Amino acid sequence: MKSKVIFGLASMAVVASAAFSSCTEKAVPEPTLKEMFQDKFLMGVAINENQASGLDSLGAAIAAKHFNAIVPENVMKSAEIHPEEGRYNWEAADQFVKFGE
Repeated sequence: MKSKVIFGLASMAVVASAAFSSCTEKAVPEPTLKEMFQDKFLMGVAINENQASGLDSLGAAIAAKHFNAIVPENVMKSAEIHPEEGRYNWEAADQFVKFGE
C-alpha cells in the first residue's frame, strides 16, 4: 500500500513538473504566411467591404498579419461603383485602398 502511495505521488510530481515547465517556456511566435514566402512571392488575399472598413476586425487583423498583397472581393465591381447611370459610389473602393496602404 505504501509503495502505491509513493508511486502515485511521484507520478503526480512528474505531471505537475511537466505542466509547469511547459507554462514557463517562452512562446516562440509562429512565422506568418508572408514571412514564410517572403523570398519567393507575395501572399495575397481577397478583402471584402467589412474587412476594409473595419467592421470585421478579426478578418482585417488576419489579413494584415499574414498577407502582403490584397485584391478587392466585390467593392470594385462595376455594379458597386456605378450602380445606375449618372451615379458613382467610390466610398467602399476608397476604404479598400486605404486598408491596402
